Order: sequence, then structure tokens, then C-alpha cells
Amino acid sequence: MSKKQAAPPADAPGEPDASQEGLLARAVVYAFLSRVFAYPTSERLAELRARFAPAVAEVDGLPGEGAFSALVGDLERPLDELQAAHRAAFTLTASSDCPDFETAYSSQDVFQQTAVMADVAGFYRAHGLEVGGPDRDRPDSVVAELEFMAVVALKEARALAAGDEENAAICRESGALFLRDHLACWGEGFARRVELSTQEWPLYPDAARLLAAWLRQECESLAIAPAQLFEEPMLPVPVPDDGACPTGDEAVDGDS
Repeated sequence: MSKKQAAPPADAPGEPDASQEGLLARAVVYAFLSRVFAYPTSERLAELRARFAPAVAEVDGLPGEGAFSALVGDLERPLDELQAAHRAAFTLTASSDCPDFETAYSSQDVFQQTAVMADVAGFYRAHGLEVGGPDRDRPDSVVAELEFMAVVALKEARALAAGDEENAAICRESGALFLRDHLACWGEGFARRVELSTQEWPLYPDAARLLAAWLRQECESLAIAPAQLFEEPMLPVPVPDDGACPTGDEAVDGDS
């Protein structure tokens, strides 16, 4: 797939820590969060426990006031308990309390929804990525958007390692703009709603606290402010259908 990038706009956001170590740390935190919010499976849970949680534990300056430690403890709970918690939080289609996709918060009608989805998909295509995977996740889901941020941070680190400053700058710009125009606009509001609605369940209150704190820290390190802030869903969410398939973490597939 072609990878063309427009020139940066005049009001482009600031630059993050461009060290390879810092970029890899950012990538692993985003990838960890993406998988935490995906529907739990035995394979996904094993990967979180053995691969991602130990890597995130090595990240310096992780925000969230103990949310990560509590979250890691919750990952040791039985799979069926974590699956029940995910269904309670997000249902099997779309939760009316805390829908886990951007256009529920940013769009008042299907026309706005279509425009936002097209913009999100454009970011993915610019990096040779396709949305869907075996779980058929939405392009604007929290799982897909977090995974995209992981991918562009990893691609920037690889470009720097190869001495490819041009591609590194493209990845840096894409990640900053995507955070500013998409994920940061609704991610913190989504996280607050998850925290409030899942107090009786494991994993997700702590995951929500970590997500909110991480997005705030990312915006500060990038010296950007979200283009808009959405606290509550605007798009009507359909009544859940328990016959639907759960979502998963392989939301964005492609070359990296």
C-alpha cells in the first residue's frame, strides 16, 4: 500500500522524546493498554502476563498512582472472571454507559460518524495498516486507536535506528496529530466512564485510571492539547445484542 504523507500543517503539535528508548517505552505502554481493553482470551491473557506487563513494569515515570500494579494483580484472576467483567463493562456490542469507540462521543449523526471514521482510516492507510483482523474490531475502537499509537511509536524508533530521519519525522507527526485530533479527544472521558461503571468488577477500573493518566502525560510530553474534549456519548447506542461476537486486540494489522 502506498505511503504518502502531506506536509505538516502550520499548527502542527510539538515533538515528543525522540530517543529510541523513549519511543519503545511509549509503544509498549500503548500496546499493553490496547490488549487490556480487548476481550480477554486465554492467549491474550497469557501474552499480557508474560510479555507486556513485565515490559511496562520497566518503563520509567509511568503515571496512574499505583493503577498499573493493581492492574497486574487483576490479570492473575481467572479468565472467566475477566471475561464477565469485560461483558459487564462493554457488553458484546456497544455499551450505553461507556461505549468503547470514538464516534459514540464525537458524532451526533451518521454523517459526522462517517467523516470521523474516514479520517481515522486515513491515518491507518498512510502507514500501510488495515483495520479488522480476526475479531473485526471497529477502526475507531479504543483497542484499534491505542494499537495505532503503538505502531507509529515503534516505526519511529525503527526509523531512527536505521538513520531514516524523514520516516521518523513522518511517524512522529502522525502520532501527535492522531492523539490531538482523535484519541485524546475522547479517551479520558471514556476512561472516567469506565472507572465509574465498573467499580464492582476487577481490572477495568485500574485500566481506566492508567489510560486517563497516560493520555494526560502523553499530551504534556507532546506539548499538545486535544482539538476537542468529549465527556459523554452523543451518538445513540443500540440495545446490546448478546449474540454478537466479542472484540479483540488484533485491531490494526499491517507492516510495521
